[in-house]
Amino acid sequence: MHRHPGVQWIVFRPVPGGVQLRCEVCGATATLIPSQADEFSRQHAQHRSASPTHMGLGDVVAKVAQPVARMLGRPDTCTPCEKRKQALNAALPAFWRR
Repeated sequence: MHRHPGVQWIVFRPVPGGVQLRCEVCGATATLIPSQADEFSRQHAQHRSASPTHMGLGDVVAKVAQPVARMLGRPDTCTPCEKRKQALNAALPAFWRR
């Protein structure tokens, strides 16, 4: 088994006719041609913040920012906040050990 180079929780192995992929977070599997492997990883991108052993940088920033937002009377989450969280998790998905 090999790890996807851009998504640490997607493992794959070559099989006749393509590659078999598995998401270690939700357990989803698929057998696809190699050019479709990146699409599978994009579909499971939301798992960046669901790693069983680590928190992404975006998760850490969100945990700090949410109480501050509440004190300022702002909503806990908003579209820009969610985009920031996803971008930071994409950059450093295993930033802090749970």
